[in-house]
Amino acid sequence: MRNREAIGAITAGPDGITIVTASAAGTPYSTILKQIGEGLSQTGQPIHYTDVAPLTAKDPSGSAISMLALPMIFGGMSSAVAFSTVFKKSRRKQIIGAIGVAILGGLIASATLYFGFGAFEANFWPTTAVIMLGIAAISLTVLGLNSLLGFAGIGLGAVLMLFVANPLSGLATGADRQGATALLATMEDLKPADLADVLSDLPLARQVEVAAELDDARLADAVEELSDDEAVSLISALSTARAADVLDAMEPDDAADLVGELPQAKAAELLDLMQPDEAEDVRRLMTYAEYTAGGLMTTEPIILPPEANVATFLAQARKAQVPPALAAVAFVCRPPLEAPTGRFLGMVHLQRALRERPQRMVGSIVDTALDRVHPADSIGTVTRLLATYNLTALPVLDEAGRLVGAVSVDDVLDHLMPDDWREADDAVTDEMIERSANA
Repeated sequence: MRNREAIGAITAGPDGITIVTASAAGTPYSTILKQIGEGLSQTGQPIHYTDVAPLTAKDPSGSAISMLALPMIFGGMSSAVAFSTVFKKSRRKQIIGAIGVAILGGLIASATLYFGFGAFEANFWPTTAVIMLGIAAISLTVLGLNSLLGFAGIGLGAVLMLFVANPLSGLATGADRQGATALLATMEDLKPADLADVLSDLPLARQVEVAAELDDARLADAVEELSDDEAVSLISALSTARAADVLDAMEPDDAADLVGELPQAKAAELLDLMQPDEAEDVRRLMTYAEYTAGGLMTTEPIILPPEANVATFLAQARKAQVPPALAAVAFVCRPPLEAPTGRFLGMVHLQRALRERPQRMVGSIVDTALDRVHPADSIGTVTRLLATYNLTALPVLDEAGRLVGAVSVDDVLDHLMPDDWREADDAVTDEMIERSANA
């Protein structure tokens, strides 16, 4: 483990279970092992933790290296510029001065790393020698370019040193963190489904690293697109507090599906940590059967009172967090405006709203010519009505005529697709769908 040939171990003995970690091999691995230990502790057995390769106490992230790297580089450059200016005609004095600065700078930098930040535990003098040679190499390189090209050589040397400084400035994050950061740079513009595809191809430890760099909303969007098994694995690997935050940011129906797949104790723990309103929605959705309108619906469509105007509807539809299928319609209800609402009045279609004046009240343009969908209605009923009325979403009403949620076409498609379609080869999925359509 100390040589990174292994990342941890779990052993059982008469005194309980021992979790052996090596923090220096990467904090995600240690986090995962500790979470496994938390799960095992629920069996009643005592859990002992041992870290055989911990990070230094004073500099747990290696940030001192990053802080000193750039001053070292620019110190070497500035000394070269200074000596080339002061001793214009004496190459010998320039070289002696550069070497002197390198020796002094190496001693100061190494002492700072050791005694100031506690960043290294290796031998002091070899480390000092390496730093000295680094500063000297920078100074002498710039001096050499200056002797050949004049002041243009100093400019060229500055550009070259920037190429050296760039990778050194990332040393503070460690190899694992750098990998996650570099990977994220390629994911910045990916749609949630494509981001989920990338995550699913990564080992769990790397998924955790990437997840740590994503905000809750972005990660929630990706988790919604993962398969059930992958989503459960990733959420289980996150800290309990982070997992609860991600569930808060997910669509309630997706969060309910995910929580329903977790072990009962874990699910209860996460629900307790979620925002009360979000947790209440999830608990309510979990009471419905999977392939029913109640099991498919979300509790957060666009809901407006009848006196709201078209401009308000359009502003709600423009919000980035509203899925396109739900942005196409607004559900008009009497207060309260959170599901379960007051009496449901009808729907307003975005296309109709775009043809009206912004000041017109939505209550005057509602569509009431719709069959009612109840939470217990089957996915077949929901699919037929969506196709019949060419809709992207349907209201779900309780017996009292109150809106309890909305079923969108994308939720229906997710459940009509083969169970493993996210993991299966695209050609295989296409063939299965075609066979089903032609059956």
